[in-house]
Amino acid sequence: MRAAVTRFSDQAITLLRGGWPRLYTRGLKAWIAAVEQASFHVDATPMSAGTPFANVLLVARRSG
Repeated sequence: MRAAVTRFSDQAITLLRGGWPRLYTRGLKAWIAAVEQASFHVDATPMSAGTPFANVLLVARRSG
């Protein structure tokens, strides 16, 4: 549900700014996999407490 609210909010803001481009999304696991594939270590911290949104802070550090 939180992801749907976040996507709707992003689309509404984009529309208000004068456009309706296609927004591409991916889940948290897919983001982490993509960043790790680029040789980074990822820490994920939920940032949506008290909100209806699905916000997560990703901190990436170069591996090795």
